[in-house]
Formats: sequence, C-alpha cells, structure tokens
Amino acid sequence: LQSLAVEYKKLEDEFRDALKIEERRYQELFKTNEIIQKENELLQSSSTNIKQREESDRKMVNDLMVLVREQKQRLQERTKTNDNLTHQNKHLTMKLERAIDELKKIREQILILQKERREIDARAHRSRKNYL
Repeated sequence: LQSLAVEYKKLEDEFRDALKIEERRYQELFKTNEIIQKENELLQSSSTNIKQREESDRKMVNDLMVLVREQKQRLQERTKTNDNLTHQNKHLTMKLERAIDELKKIREQILILQKERREIDARAHRSRKNYL
C-alpha cells in the first residue's frame, strides 16, 4: 500500500510538473498572442493609413490631370488666338505697305506736277514780260 502511495505521489508530482509546464507554455502562447495582436493592430492601422494616402494621391493625380487638360486647352486657345492675330497683323502690314507704295507714287506725281507747274509759271511769267 505504501508503494502505491509512493507511486501515487510520483504521479501527482509528475502531474503538477506537467501542469506547471502547460501553464508556462500557455503564458508564453498568451504573451505571443498579445504581441501578435498588437502587431496586427499596427499593421491594420498602417494599412488603413496607406489606403487613405493612396486614395488621396489618386484624387490628387486626377485633379492634376484635370488641371493639365485645362491648361492644355487654354494654351491651344491662346496659340490659336495668337496665330489669328499674327495673320491679321501680316495682312494689315501688307495692306499698309501697299497704301504706302500708293502714297509714294502719288507724292512722286505731285512733285512732278509741282515741277511742271513751276516751269509753266516761269514760262508764263517770261511770256508776260515779253508781251509787255
């Protein structure tokens, strides 16, 4: 009976040791679980932040694309307006050059007529002198 009591005591001690081992193992697993949960929370928070930044970046890129399109359209309009003004200026310049050429011809004709008139006046003056 005593040997059974000793065996029972050994089994009881072995069982207590096993319980202590399991308790340590459980505590390690519990701590590991807490660490992993905290890391998971951090990763989820980081993931959420990254998703928000990506969405913000996507919106910014879209806004910039719209802005670029608007600027491109304005630039095209200004280029077209500038081309039209350049064409009008060339046309007006040619028109003014033709008008200047015509005025030069008229001036030459006036100068010739003035010269002829002086000659006629001079002849008429001489003729009057001779007549008198």
